[in-house]
Amino acid sequence: MQESSVPLELLTTGSSVIIVLLIIYTVFTYKKKISFIQHLIKEKENGNFTSQDKEFIDINFNQASQLRDKILKLNKTIYPVFILIAGVFFAFYDIKEALIHINVVVVTFLYLQILKTNVNSYISQMNQLG
Repeated sequence: MQESSVPLELLTTGSSVIIVLLIIYTVFTYKKKISFIQHLIKEKENGNFTSQDKEFIDINFNQASQLRDKILKLNKTIYPVFILIAGVFFAFYDIKEALIHINVVVVTFLYLQILKTNVNSYISQMNQLG
């Protein structure tokens, strides 16, 4: 009887592809949010800015600020974990295999950086309304 097991390379590559799709989703989501805020900026310049718009901005500003703080805390704790994971891959695999596995660590690092940049851009756009 044969065991069916998923090779580690397939698992890490599949995870990397999922994270890349998540990066693309995040970029487009924040692009849409920022374009909406820019629309509200134009409305404010035209004098069509309502109290509901102001309330919307206040709520979303608070949520985005909390998300930014969570991302910063996560970054402080996860960077050493990334280094540890990379070290484990290099210790137990040869260079070729280790680089294949480290791909998921690099893509996750990029995702966190892109998310942080998008949230900061979103907050700065909302600051223009405030």
